[in-house]
Amino acid sequence: MNIDYSFSVAPMMGYTTPHGRYLYRLMSKKAVLFTEMVASKALIKGNQNKLLFKNKKENPIILQVGGSDDYELRTSSELAEKLGFDGINLNIGCPSKKVQKGKFGVCLMKEPKLVNRLIKSMKNETNLDVSVKCRTGVDNSNKYEFLKQFVNEVSNAGCNIFFVHARKALLKGLNPAQNRTIPKLEYEKVYKLKEDFPENKVIINGGINCIEKFKEISKNLDGIMVGRLIQKNPFILLNVDEKIFGMKKTEYNKF
Repeated sequence: MNIDYSFSVAPMMGYTTPHGRYLYRLMSKKAVLFTEMVASKALIKGNQNKLLFKNKKENPIILQVGGSDDYELRTSSELAEKLGFDGINLNIGCPSKKVQKGKFGVCLMKEPKLVNRLIKSMKNETNLDVSVKCRTGVDNSNKYEFLKQFVNEVSNAGCNIFFVHARKALLKGLNPAQNRTIPKLEYEKVYKLKEDFPENKVIINGGINCIEKFKEISKNLDGIMVGRLIQKNPFILLNVDEKIFGMKKTEYNKF
């Protein structure tokens, strides 16, 4: 499936649940939906039917996983394809203490060679889109060259889809909610990333508070990803198919 990433709903704990995604799909046929982040270790040891439950009408839908173990991520990729997901996304953006303790999330931006190996393992097990969701930097590693080198290493592993939250993350001093709002937005780094890697799909995330600015924000990029906007008002999805994907109202069902 050739996925159009023009508009994606970000993975959000407590929101992109099976019930939430079913509601979102009723309002938009075209928006790309993400699951909540699922720890790869939980997929291996837990109830896979519960953790990976999806309605057949949810597609296009991406499974987001968090992990840093080759075997776990290979197995997660295999399961994603078997159960009808359209892609699998590796979370390299979450800064929570629990995630850090599990040695995954945004701290992996500091280990690009490990991420390279993990992506290769995932791609060897699936024909689905394998993507990464990351930040523009982490802690003091916040210069553009750091981001560029990370993306270059991961691209060399065969990943060509990057969802970039246009803020750096701080591993200490801020909680996850503060990390989504306090670090300044750095859209210019995301735009530069697309210039330097034109063959990659680059989707921007962070600070997008209305879909009317879609063309302005996504200039030269491959799409936008929104999270808190959907939390505040999921009914904006009623306008996505028409305003972003150019569908006529007769082509999709009204809610």
